[in-house]
Amino acid sequence: MFGHTPSAHPRHSAPPPVQAPCTPLHTPSLPLPRLSTHGTPCRAQLVPHTHTRTHTHTHTHTHTPHPHPHPHPHPHPHPHPHPHPHPHPHPHPHPHPHPHPHPHPHPHPHPHTLTRATLCCFRTSKQKRGPASDDGEGEGEMTHVDAAAHRTDGGRHGSGSGDESKMKKVKPEEYEHPFWHVYRQRGADYWDYKNTRVDFNTNLAPYELQQKIGRGKYSEVFRGRNRNNGCLCVLKLLKPVRHQKILREISILRNLCGGPNVVRLLDVLRDTDSQTVVLVTEYVHHPTTLRNLLYSNKLTNFDMRYYLYEILRSLDFAHRRGIFHRDIKPYNVMIDHERKILRVIDWGLGEYYIHGQALNCGVATRHYKGPELLVGYRHYDYSLDIWCLGCVLAGLLFHCDPFFVGASNEDQLLQIVAVFGKKALFRYLDKYQCRLSRVVESSLHNLPDEHVDWCRYIKKGSIQESWCDATALDLLDKMLQFDHQDRIMAHEAMQHPFFAPVRDALAKDPQERYPVARR
Repeated sequence: MFGHTPSAHPRHSAPPPVQAPCTPLHTPSLPLPRLSTHGTPCRAQLVPHTHTRTHTHTHTHTHTPHPHPHPHPHPHPHPHPHPHPHPHPHPHPHPHPHPHPHPHPHPHPHPHTLTRATLCCFRTSKQKRGPASDDGEGEGEMTHVDAAAHRTDGGRHGSGSGDESKMKKVKPEEYEHPFWHVYRQRGADYWDYKNTRVDFNTNLAPYELQQKIGRGKYSEVFRGRNRNNGCLCVLKLLKPVRHQKILREISILRNLCGGPNVVRLLDVLRDTDSQTVVLVTEYVHHPTTLRNLLYSNKLTNFDMRYYLYEILRSLDFAHRRGIFHRDIKPYNVMIDHERKILRVIDWGLGEYYIHGQALNCGVATRHYKGPELLVGYRHYDYSLDIWCLGCVLAGLLFHCDPFFVGASNEDQLLQIVAVFGKKALFRYLDKYQCRLSRVVESSLHNLPDEHVDWCRYIKKGSIQESWCDATALDLLDKMLQFDHQDRIMAHEAMQHPFFAPVRDALAKDPQERYPVARR
């Protein structure tokens, strides 16, 4: 019905003007501004003139590409149209009610001050497991339950799949994206994070660790409190990683400061003894995710449209500034459902788009990876974020998140081909001169040739069946295009008829964060 129809929007069309024009953002002067959890200057957050700051400039590091995880030896393609072996792999609501971002917080018996001794122990315990790879990005702030299935690693220069020395260098296809050349307009001072100057705050005393709420490959995340103002915050303790990776995340959060639904960076701490870096960001109260709201039956049709619209606002804001997230998934979108507040978090895999520069394919979480990553096409762009969000939309519409479930990167590609068909894969490989692994090649024979109709995935009799109207499936089709050049852009998606109820409600009362009367 929709699956085989290519997107009709012109790729060269200029984006319409938005409320936040693409003008240089005010980059917070150093030292970093003290912000409250609402983003306003907070004089009492740190005691003036009582803390010491150290200055640092980045240094260029050479590194060895991190080997890709061993693929699953026997991928299981599914000849039936559903992308995973069981039509509904999540029959029960997600058991983790507190995904901010860790569904099973580990409370400390007694809150304690963030001290140098604490950070020294933290760093020592991580080094016993082996130092972090210099080139790896690591997973986002995730639960240990999902870490095995949701793998993210890579960076701008590392190898994402296979031996980089054997990868064929592919030039970008000649097509125009309106935000391809933002980096030229902004200048190197904007995007060259390697020269970012950070004024680290070395006074740890005001911060109190309260509860562990998440962890990733290279970080552990805690809910904390600033004793000086009583505000809750998130403390992200970084394990030993490339210094440039830390600078990149700080640079991106600074340049997106004040953007719609972008989590705010409040402070950057560093212990002078252990050299552990801590990012302090705003805390979302009563945190939950779209996935948890879906499986707890607390998500209405209007809620779904509203939250997706708000995520698109955040992505559009970032894309207009030459930045893409590269790890959009339910666990990286924190929601205060009571107040209808949403924040896109964990920009650790975010990157500045430099047209023509080869990127790492080892980014994004496996179940949300785009085909371009899975076939090793290194000249991908902002459209990767659209694919990831399209996977989130599919999970909501079909009550099955994640929608594509692969046991390995090779199997993940097979799950996608089981929906889009082999012809779409072969067209893509031919267009971008990519090659398949022997494992994938030998497993294609049972998969369909053509795109399977989206309607076949609608869960009959569910509440979500009524959500899958023509506009919803059309938007899904435009976001989940196998060829990344055919995907709708964020600002175009916001104008799609699917979001008409949200736009109408906001137009009637633009001051309302969430138009309750229009639910």
